Amino acid sequence: MENNPKLEFDHSVHYVNDLDRVTETFQAHGVNVFHGGSHKLWGTHNALSYFGLTYLEFISVEEWEVAKNPPEPILLRRGL
Repeated sequence: MENNPKLEFDHSVHYVNDLDRVTETFQAHGVNVFHGGSHKLWGTHNALSYFGLTYLEFISVEEWEVAKNPPEPILLRRGL
């Protein structure tokens, strides 16, 4: 029996400046994109496009002041 954990791809995150525009553009090309939700602690919000068991996450800033100084800086903040 092998003792190595299996590494699987879950999803990719892509930053966008305008979440609504990206959603409309992808949907116009036949790709379903659904609004996800807000990340209040990070000042961001997202939209998701599913492909089987994986998905593409589009993320954008919703509240600039919060995004500039989140309590848990898990996102890259260069350029904010």
